[in-house]
Amino acid sequence: MLAYMTMTVERAPLAEIALMCACAGAAVAILTLAFSKIFSVNLLDLEYTPRPAKETSLLVLFSALLLLYLIVNVPEAYNWAIIYALFAFWALSEKQDLPQLRCSAEDFAKAFGCSLIAMPLLAVTAIMGGHIATIEIGGLNEIVASVVIAPVCEEAVFRGPLLSKLAKNARNGALAAFMSAVFFTVFHAAVYRHDIWAFYYLLVLGYSLALTVICTRSLAVAIALHVLNNAIATFI
Repeated sequence: MLAYMTMTVERAPLAEIALMCACAGAAVAILTLAFSKIFSVNLLDLEYTPRPAKETSLLVLFSALLLLYLIVNVPEAYNWAIIYALFAFWALSEKQDLPQLRCSAEDFAKAFGCSLIAMPLLAVTAIMGGHIATIEIGGLNEIVASVVIAPVCEEAVFRGPLLSKLAKNARNGALAAFMSAVFFTVFHAAVYRHDIWAFYYLLVLGYSLALTVICTRSLAVAIALHVLNNAIATFI
């Protein structure tokens, strides 16, 4: 996947790469400030510790069933399914680092407010890249894979044990969220390798979702926002 990213970067003009990096840096700074203000926390000095709950382990098991559906009904996505399965197994083995699903109405409203700030930042892809980030689908199975399976499985891993492990080492909420977003972006590199601005979109989306989990201590809001994002990208 890193090789695909390198190929994309090599094709893109240096000035465009620099502009994309500058836009990504600005978006990260804006989101950090927004989440800090809305949730009244200092993300640069916040140590993230998840509040584990049994239902999150059930979420990982549910993800395994979704992966089975993906393997059976979308054979061409078997390589993604294998990666998801490995991640899901790791998430289940590290269930003590999985955040809970429950979220207060107040935190949900705050997170939704932050997502409204993230939306114009994500729209930069359309402005600078000349197109809207979309997901190509070929039928019902692909829609299920895009709108249901991908958001649930990816949140269970990237904003689950991976984010928790990164936070333990970084001891800095914003830095852990950023590193999680980088992993999230690299994971998708093979699919969007021909679009330099897709990397910007994935990084900003991943960072926003990671901050959502850190501030709410819940996966539920991040899953809901991820589903909404993929649904818009699929049906737009």
